[in-house]
Amino acid sequence: MTNGNGTIKYTTTCKFCGKAVAEAPALDIPLIGDAGKRAKDLQTIMGKHLHSKHPDQFAQGIAYMDEVLSFLVFAAFHHEDPSVPPRIERIRAEIFAQVRKNTFTDAMLEHLTAGFGLDPQEAADVNQALRAVRNACCEFAEHAPAGVNSPAPSPPLILTA
Repeated sequence: MTNGNGTIKYTTTCKFCGKAVAEAPALDIPLIGDAGKRAKDLQTIMGKHLHSKHPDQFAQGIAYMDEVLSFLVFAAFHHEDPSVPPRIERIRAEIFAQVRKNTFTDAMLEHLTAGFGLDPQEAADVNQALRAVRNACCEFAEHAPAGVNSPAPSPPLILTA
């Protein structure tokens, strides 16, 4: 959207309720370094909206922020206490589950192998291997950390000849 003088403005919309909470020219946030005052002001506006309109999600965000801080602090040290490493691992796994960008469903993997011209047994074997790699990399199925809410992949496809 442009205003009267041709400046492009970008809308920030809440993912929970769809309300537009801000409209402003590009923030030009650097990849590294201080985000700047305008970005911090937008963060304040978004935080106030979440706090007032979505208190449960806001509380989850605060708890998550505390967990990330705990992870960063605890991971910076070696611990003789045997209860600490499992806690660090649980937090790491939850962070990974939240920030994982890409994964493949079984259907996507099957689509990849469909064009290889394999016989049904070979295709099933390749799909099984791809699922195993996906599960290890994305921490699904047998590789999922205990007690972490991570989305499970779709059930395996069983091919019979």
